[in-house]
Amino acid sequence: MDSENNESGVCGCCGPLRPRYKRLVDNIFPEDPKDGLSKSDMEKLTFYAVSAPEKLDRIGAYLAERLSRDVVRHRYGYVVIAMEALDQLLMACHSQSIKPFVESFLHMVAKLLESREPDLQVLGTNSFVKFANIEEDTPSYHRRYDFFVSQFSAMCHSTHEDPETRTRIRVAGIKGLQGVVRKTVNDELQAIIWEPQHMDKLIPSMLFNMQDSEDLDRAGHPSTPSGTGQDGEENPAALAESCFRELLGRAAYGNMNNAVRPVLVHLDNHHLWDPNEFAVSCFRIIMYSIQAQHSHHVIQQVLNHLDTHNKTTPRVRAGIVQVLLETVAIAAKGSVGPTVLEVFNTLLKHLRMSVDFELGESSRRNSSTSVSSGRGKESEERIVQNAIIQTIGFFGGNLPDYQRAEVMMFIMGKVPVYGTPCHTLDTVKIGHQGTKRIQTMLLSSLIMVTSGFKSKSMAAALPPPFLDPLFSISLMEDSELRQLVLEILHNIIDRHDNRAKLRGIRIIPNVAALKIKREKISKQDVAFMKKHGQQLYRHIYLGCKEEDNVHKNFELLFTTLAILTIELANEEVVIDLIRLAIALQDMALANEENMPMFIRCGIMALVAAYLNFLSQMIANPPFCQHVSKVGHYCHITTLHTTEVVDVASLTVEDASQYCFRPCCKHFKTCAYYLKFNNTLTTHCCFLLLMLPCCHSFTYPLYSKMVQTQYYLSFPLFSLQVIELRNMDAPYLLPEHIFRDKCPLPESLDKEDRLLYFQTSDMAECLAGPGYNAERLSIPYVPQVTDEDRLTRRKSFVDTISLQVDIMSNSLPDKSQLAEEITFETLKKAIDTTGLEEQEREKRRQVMEKFQKAPFEEIAAHCESKVTKQNKKPN
Repeated sequence: MDSENNESGVCGCCGPLRPRYKRLVDNIFPEDPKDGLSKSDMEKLTFYAVSAPEKLDRIGAYLAERLSRDVVRHRYGYVVIAMEALDQLLMACHSQSIKPFVESFLHMVAKLLESREPDLQVLGTNSFVKFANIEEDTPSYHRRYDFFVSQFSAMCHSTHEDPETRTRIRVAGIKGLQGVVRKTVNDELQAIIWEPQHMDKLIPSMLFNMQDSEDLDRAGHPSTPSGTGQDGEENPAALAESCFRELLGRAAYGNMNNAVRPVLVHLDNHHLWDPNEFAVSCFRIIMYSIQAQHSHHVIQQVLNHLDTHNKTTPRVRAGIVQVLLETVAIAAKGSVGPTVLEVFNTLLKHLRMSVDFELGESSRRNSSTSVSSGRGKESEERIVQNAIIQTIGFFGGNLPDYQRAEVMMFIMGKVPVYGTPCHTLDTVKIGHQGTKRIQTMLLSSLIMVTSGFKSKSMAAALPPPFLDPLFSISLMEDSELRQLVLEILHNIIDRHDNRAKLRGIRIIPNVAALKIKREKISKQDVAFMKKHGQQLYRHIYLGCKEEDNVHKNFELLFTTLAILTIELANEEVVIDLIRLAIALQDMALANEENMPMFIRCGIMALVAAYLNFLSQMIANPPFCQHVSKVGHYCHITTLHTTEVVDVASLTVEDASQYCFRPCCKHFKTCAYYLKFNNTLTTHCCFLLLMLPCCHSFTYPLYSKMVQTQYYLSFPLFSLQVIELRNMDAPYLLPEHIFRDKCPLPESLDKEDRLLYFQTSDMAECLAGPGYNAERLSIPYVPQVTDEDRLTRRKSFVDTISLQVDIMSNSLPDKSQLAEEITFETLKKAIDTTGLEEQEREKRRQVMEKFQKAPFEEIAAHCESKVTKQNKKPN
């Protein structure tokens, strides 16, 4: 007879002698397991368990005994019935006596998980998940889940031959781990789950299944839908990601390190840093899942991991740095904690290491025959360096302005500068090439950090500890470094985003059409220019005459001058900038340093482009206001007729009738500029420009017009010079000199004064608009010593020597005196009263010039005078 019949027979004979709970348990099992659980008998068993909770432990023990026997005998139908009964009892009973019953339940689940049958493993997992969702009233002091963590992790790595079965097992394992997490993370007595031995099993199991996801490029944001199939619950990758997010979301402050470290180890073991798409996806998930105040823990872990891989392949290091970039990009939007400078310090350290590796490979390549492999290694190091620079720039660019200013100072302190102490980089070991490479990369990162930086005060944005080393780099004999310095200055000074409108050095026909944004200069910026203006002018002056300047250098210098005019120029600064421009022109003409002809012509083109821009910036606004107010009539005599023209009533068409006179030598200028700026303003400007060319024009009338509209003279004067250059010396204009294969002259004709901007003419043009035009007569002299010498107070002897020098310059030459001796001069010489008056007048003029000249000019003039005297032979 069958064993099942024997057992039922025995139970039937001895039924009254067996305990009631055993009889109730036996009754829920039908004779044929296909019939399933007997619902009526199960209700009786449930009622008995609820009524007598002290019997729960015995019910659980007896069910466990039957289940173990059925598993051994492969009677899986009864196993399913037993687990279903256990699940219902768990859901119905919530008393304190359930603790022993839970132990029996977990023992039965463990039996199922130990089985090699996939169906039993899935069955046990499902029961455990139901148990995990039950909230217990009292904590458990002795219960441990070590076995379940290990068993579920093993199921997550299932390698079953059948793909469908393998997927079922993996899904069950992930669900089991999710159940363990839910059951333990909220229980203070189960904090042991966060220990490394458990995290080393939980995290890699989830990541292993996430690797199989076909969509690794998803953003990782919680609101982003994951790549699931038709049934999202049966997708191991989607389920693992959900469990991973849940685990990280429950991580407390002290558990972040144990949760992140296994991720880094898993990426190392599976070589997932190159390519690093999966690594980037993982850390996006981490950063969006954890609490914002814990972000700096993740950043610190990645930085430490980068330190441990400082000697690995360049692509691995580049992959880690790119992951760090994604991490700080998300953390910068929230709280990054105290690790802001630590991030930059670590990145700069690895930047230095990468440069050392690159230079080492370069030297070994030069000494060996393997050229292709060496170049590949060098290019890989460039990938690391570019990734580090991008990370530095992106992180710094997302910081608030007050932190960004600190980062700017921190990075500038790392830049090696010749002649200054550098405590962070040993320039002797890395050599000139390595120093230049580090300078280039650090300045490139500074460009990214300063991009979008808006400071209310220039003194706060450009403090001396930042400005002095930056200007020291601007004097180096490397055009690329000077370009980077100018771009950094543009980012900081340009607070109204006008750079894009000024891109490219050119003669701008109509500055008003650019719609430049500007505000009135503040008192703080006025004070900044008084203190550091001469320093700015000096470095612009010295940067223009470098022999390795290229087209881009002149473009950036033009943009620098234009931005200074827009952001920091008041009446005094405008005069200083004009004096600087004239000094650049005189330097190119004198050519005392034997500069190449391209550099000389480039300086001339730069001066022309800037003075054209400056003249319109200070002339156009008042002119537009004035034209509408002009009410007087101008008498114009042309070749054919004499007309009386009301300037106030002129239209574009009327003014063009006077502008387009073939007899005018400025016809080409008018046609060129009216092509870009066909406005009444331009027509009236050219009307004044061409009037002196008419045959019967009365100059007193012209003078009256100019006196009435004096601020039109500066742009007209600039246009005259530019037009003459366009006809006779196009190589002095930016549109020609910076073209490819532009013919260069053998020399520059100093005698042709009409081709150059004259100080006297500009002083006359600016005599009326509120500018101190007398200062234009004082030539700009750049200081040849260190910037800090500008702050010293000059002695009284230097002041007297300056007065004597100015007086000697103001006196006529002896040759002129000899040529002009007449009866009248002799008569005046005898008259001592007139001579005394002349001396007093000259003395008054000298004192007036001395009082109006700024202190920096006085200091610079004294320095140049002393330098010239020292150079004279004894």
